[in-house]
Amino acid sequence: MLTSFFRKSGPLNFLIVSLYLLLFATLWFFIEKGSDFQLLELGETAITALLLVFSLFLLDFIVRKNGLAQINAFTILLFASLVCFFPDVFSEIKMVGAQVCLLFAMRRIFSLQSLKNNERKILDASLWIAIATFLYPPSIIMLLGLQWAIFIMPITKLRFFFIPLVGLLAVILIAMAAHLLIEDNFAWLSDLFKTPSLDFSTYGRKTSLIGVAFITGSLIWALFNRMGVLSRIQKKERPNYMLVVVLLLVCLVIILGSEAKNTAEFLFAFAPMAIILANYVEHDSEKWFKEILLWVFLLLPFLRFFIS
Repeated sequence: MLTSFFRKSGPLNFLIVSLYLLLFATLWFFIEKGSDFQLLELGETAITALLLVFSLFLLDFIVRKNGLAQINAFTILLFASLVCFFPDVFSEIKMVGAQVCLLFAMRRIFSLQSLKNNERKILDASLWIAIATFLYPPSIIMLLGLQWAIFIMPITKLRFFFIPLVGLLAVILIAMAAHLLIEDNFAWLSDLFKTPSLDFSTYGRKTSLIGVAFITGSLIWALFNRMGVLSRIQKKERPNYMLVVVLLLVCLVIILGSEAKNTAEFLFAFAPMAIILANYVEHDSEKWFKEILLWVFLLLPFLRFFIS
């Protein structure tokens, strides 16, 4: 069944999860747009879906490289399912681009425990966060996650905390020079950061409410479980084990800082959420419960197509 099949990690698992994501994106696009769509919209949705497929591979690499989960396909399956719960993501190409940049930053953030080339890793992470910020301004909040990762490094130095500011400043100066040459003004700076929206009415739509309620409940359950088994985690693995939780909290702040609330902003929390939920499925569930949980995650997103 699902638990047995996705307990392994191989090319076939990646192919099936990728096809699942692409199939859902295709169904959503043609049901949402009907026959009245433009080729530009189709192309943008296709590129966005492919970026999300790339995110699957990148997330799996991060998990494997840093030992954040066992070697299986649960993380990518849950990530793909979470995306499908909120398919408005497929129409937000800049947001998805920012999320990919933040995944590259997370790759560096989690690797800071290795004590190899850490100054370069910190600078690299800050550059990716800066690029993500230009695509989606609230992404700058991820600097808090980077600073926390620096704080919990086995060996840290005061200068490490200032490296992210150097990286951010470097990208800003390059962007300012480019805009000055092209547009001869700094008007873009005023449009970069806008007041976060406090209108959560979209979350109350029938098509959104089921996903929000189910994912929130599952996440709270898994988080309590994660904190409950902290004492059983090996000491050397605890920093990254807790870092996943910290990054999830930072991502929730990014969601709150979004200019518009249309549920697509949940995308930023899906990577740490998938890791936490995968850990829960790996260790602490009965086999029958794991099976039911995975089937629900896999099939529940399709329910939106039958809700008016």
